[in-house]
Amino acid sequence: MSIYKVFYFEDLEEEKVKIRCPVCERLKRNFIEPVAVILEEGDYQKFEGKLEKIKQDFRESQNIDALKNRLKIDKIYEEILNKDDLVCILHQNKEGEHWEEDTEEFKKWNEKVKELAFMEELTDGDIESLDKNNLVNQFWRRVRAYRFAVDYKSLWKEAGQDWESFKGKIKSKIDLEELEKNIEVLKLYLKRENWIRENNIYDFRKIKFPLFYDDQDLIKKENENWKTEINLNFWYKNEILAFQNKPYFSRAIFQKEAYFSKATFKNMAFFINTIFQNVANFSSATFQNGAVFSEATFKNVAYFSSATFQNGAVFSEATFQNEASFSWAIFQNKADFSKATFKNVAYFSWAIFQNKADFGRATFKNVAYFRETTFQNEAYFGWAIFEKEVYFRDCNMAKFVLDNINLYEETYFEINNCNFIALKFANFVNHTNNFLVLNSGIDTGLKKEFTKAKLKQFLGKYLEIKDEKLENAVNLFLEDIEKSFSDGINKVRKLIGTEDNEDKVKEEFQRLVESVNTYFAKFLFENFLTIKQLNTQPAIRELFIPKKRKEEEIIQVFKRKKEIIIDILRLITSFSYLEIDNCILNNMKFSNCDFSQADRITIKKSIIEDISFNNIDWGEITENRINPELFREDPKSARETYRQIKYVLDKQADHINANWFYALEMRAYERYLDNYLNIKGRWKVFKNYVADTLKRKVGLSKNWFKNLLERIKNNGGGCQQKESELVKDFIIFKIHKNISNFGQSWVRPLALIVLTTIFMLGFGVKVSNSSCLESSNFSSLKDVENAYYLIPFFEISFWAILTIVFIAMFAIKFLIKSISIFSLSIFMAIFLHITGHLWLYTDKNILQAIFSFLDSFAVTLNIFRIFTNFSQTDKTLYSLYPGYLFLYKIYAVFILVLVYQFILAIRRRVRR
Repeated sequence: MSIYKVFYFEDLEEEKVKIRCPVCERLKRNFIEPVAVILEEGDYQKFEGKLEKIKQDFRESQNIDALKNRLKIDKIYEEILNKDDLVCILHQNKEGEHWEEDTEEFKKWNEKVKELAFMEELTDGDIESLDKNNLVNQFWRRVRAYRFAVDYKSLWKEAGQDWESFKGKIKSKIDLEELEKNIEVLKLYLKRENWIRENNIYDFRKIKFPLFYDDQDLIKKENENWKTEINLNFWYKNEILAFQNKPYFSRAIFQKEAYFSKATFKNMAFFINTIFQNVANFSSATFQNGAVFSEATFKNVAYFSSATFQNGAVFSEATFQNEASFSWAIFQNKADFSKATFKNVAYFSWAIFQNKADFGRATFKNVAYFRETTFQNEAYFGWAIFEKEVYFRDCNMAKFVLDNINLYEETYFEINNCNFIALKFANFVNHTNNFLVLNSGIDTGLKKEFTKAKLKQFLGKYLEIKDEKLENAVNLFLEDIEKSFSDGINKVRKLIGTEDNEDKVKEEFQRLVESVNTYFAKFLFENFLTIKQLNTQPAIRELFIPKKRKEEEIIQVFKRKKEIIIDILRLITSFSYLEIDNCILNNMKFSNCDFSQADRITIKKSIIEDISFNNIDWGEITENRINPELFREDPKSARETYRQIKYVLDKQADHINANWFYALEMRAYERYLDNYLNIKGRWKVFKNYVADTLKRKVGLSKNWFKNLLERIKNNGGGCQQKESELVKDFIIFKIHKNISNFGQSWVRPLALIVLTTIFMLGFGVKVSNSSCLESSNFSSLKDVENAYYLIPFFEISFWAILTIVFIAMFAIKFLIKSISIFSLSIFMAIFLHITGHLWLYTDKNILQAIFSFLDSFAVTLNIFRIFTNFSQTDKTLYSLYPGYLFLYKIYAVFILVLVYQFILAIRRRVRR
């Protein structure tokens, strides 16, 4: 077994590095390491004297090139010098035999070391252990000493650079015997004065780490902190596994397992461009102030399960060549996985993203699991690439965005039993038959759930309240702001909903934030007085506010912590929606989905004719909820969207929902005609022209009507094509809409049939026998007919009054929405006719009045009698009303239209 030793070009007595590491100098590390040469033990002993002489000769020159040339005189070192630059031990190229501790030869040698160590205990240390010659141990002793010096350099100065005094000042629990074993290298770091950068940074950049110890080397204790029982990696015996200062691992290489399990990074940790050639174990690690793994390469398994990222996590452009596990991880701030590449299985199950999760342009070359994952903010997958299987199961998401996705034919993409506040597909092209959205939907209840979670996190962080008291505080505060600031919240939602001026929305939202934030500070003062921590920044110490502290001081402190209020109000005022924009979804399948709680459903510029909607709860299907912006701004495109959805639903025999979308299609076409013909504009021109005429008190001139038409054409138009056909369509569509809502309402044509028939009763009284006349208050048939002739005018007057009352009651919100003007009008019209019959007949028999009304109603509604011979009574009656026969035939045609619309509506509601 070859044993290697390290020869350092440094002078411990003078405490100065004579030949500096060029890599350390180029990186401007806060500590410049000395150059080191790794030699086999035999060569080391053979040339030890010569190396000492070389060191002495170049003590003043510090010329690396001259040193290299001098060493090359001896061919024994030529191979080493050609392979390795003259750098420090931390930056040596430690590949090959120097660090290959997993070989069979090393295992045998290691057993011998353990045996000698055991014998050393029995002989009180008479037998020397070979372990001290292990280069791995030398490496870690130096790393630990450097890390220790960064932590305690200021304490060392306070102790006057006296070792005994220094040991007495150390308060953390560290095995001092372990420190004594490394006293020389510790003093080397503590005494050095060439700290270029601030000394609160661990600079491990470009270091090639040889080995991290295996998990079984840890002795775990069940207490609040995990501590080492052996010399482990960066920490001495009994030290807490925590990096107190900022660690920089950028461009470092971990050639063996990188073991950071349960470690705490109290400041931001940098792993930029770091290479993990073996397992990277960060399971249960805590990053209190952020972690940056940009462009890092994980060549083996990467464990981040149960890790906590309290202030942001950046994995942008990172490459995971093997499994990547983020299960149960907690991301309290933004998680950035943009442009990351997952070449093997990626696990994000049970992870919690409390802020935005950015997977933009990420590549998943293998299976990706998101099971019971919680996204309390936006989950963004824009331009992401999914090559194989992706599972989103039992997830809760505030906003799920799939933007610019192009699914491969072999991809399997499943969204199953997931709930969203907002679900958006944009610029999506689907080439697979296995894109499934199952048992999922919009759930506005997540707003309250996520809001409570954010508030719990905040109050638990800054206030000394827990468990039930914390739950009560959260519920109390949310109830209060919903009641006290409901008007402001609704105003912001309304502005967002109408897509009003962006600056106006921001201004109103900011005003609401300030109001709620002031209330929030007062709420905290009134309910919780002990403040645990006011700021997470290390520069601001923990502050405890006593009960005597003035209210204004607490309010001012928490007014500056308004991020939580902004997050809460964004959730509360946000719209829930489903959006499909500019997508080609082909054979995508929606099954058992509930979109009834969505404020909006927007499907535009998309091809969805091959999509499958199976058992979908659309909620209210109206133009104000489904494609509202498109309906207002581009009704022609909205019509096409409604047509596609109708086609898909008809193809799947969902005719009831298809009929509702047919109605939307017709309404969109009606609006298109309205906009194209510019009816409102022309009507406005007409009103203005008439008003100008009346204002000038000028009579109708010879060319007045001609001038009116010319003005309407020039100022109120907008049509460039022939209008006659469009005008005809417009009239038909208006009639069709008002009579039966494009065949969707059977109540409306039925109500019109009843109202129109009752109205005709006043013109067509048929006295079947003389007994009616004899029992009435009138002396002649003429008087009876004249009395009935007045009834329609009573009806018209009463309906006008009733309409005014209805509008007034609706304006003050006293009328139940389900009561319509039709139902009220029918009731009052029937009541009026029956009252008329009671007034007409002397016996005042209410049953006789009702049956007389029903007989008259039935006779009038029998429109087919106009095709038969009239009786003598009919001829006498019609002779009293010139033009009545023509009016009745008009009525008959209108009734036929209404009956057709009634049958059509019934058929649309029940057809299969």
